[in-house]
Amino acid sequence: MYMIRFFAPLGESIGLVWLLTLLAAGFLFWRRQWLGSLVTLLLAALIYVMSGTSLSTMLLASLEKPYAIQDFKDIPVCDAVVVLGGGHRLSAHDIFGFELSDASDRIVTGMELVRERKGKVLVVGGGPVRVGDQKQDSAEILKKWFYTWQLPNAPILTLGGSPDTRAEALYVQKLAAQQHWQKVILVTSAFHMKRAEAVFQNLGISVVPVSCDFRALGLPPPEDRISYVPTLERFEQMHLFLHETVGWWLYSWRGWTTDHTQPEPSPKKTL
Repeated sequence: MYMIRFFAPLGESIGLVWLLTLLAAGFLFWRRQWLGSLVTLLLAALIYVMSGTSLSTMLLASLEKPYAIQDFKDIPVCDAVVVLGGGHRLSAHDIFGFELSDASDRIVTGMELVRERKGKVLVVGGGPVRVGDQKQDSAEILKKWFYTWQLPNAPILTLGGSPDTRAEALYVQKLAAQQHWQKVILVTSAFHMKRAEAVFQNLGISVVPVSCDFRALGLPPPEDRISYVPTLERFEQMHLFLHETVGWWLYSWRGWTTDHTQPEPSPKKTL
């Protein structure tokens, strides 16, 4: 069993790529191609640091930690519960026409908040999908499932097939103006909340962040902090951290994360 556990990561894609990289480095060294061997060995080392140590877990947990809620009963009652997309995707052969993704905790959290009457309206997101020659809102299929099971005890709205966080925020801004909402609960994955909250604040939308889908913080630690072979789980954690970090830089560069709701300081008087 120990040997099976030891070699199991080699059956994952990242473990196999790491092994092949090491073998390539050894082959180049045997052929006395020193530079190629060194570069390949450095690549193998980078893969190992990213997905064989606890570095990825610590980095992702740093994004999640500010949004850990101790007691959900303290969440205030708001006008609506907004669940960002990413919790499901269409599937032609599943019973309801969709499958739940790794971020499906967003959907469960949103439904529970509505059940606890923390929001009067449930707003669900989902990207645009093309069915035949027409583009549809994937959240509409999710909405049909809700009504079939009679899950929420509140009206359900969708975000019109918004393709990204910025578009979702713009759609919520439009709904808030139409429905006269003052404050909404924003539900998304913990690692994504920093960027999502900043985008909503940028548009003057008052939000109460409620995070879910924790991938690092508060989860049982792996049996070995350092694995002998890179694992797909840790590689996915690094992927999420880098995705959010680059996304934050890009959104900030485009001016989408600046909070314009705060008054600007008055200029100092000069003599």
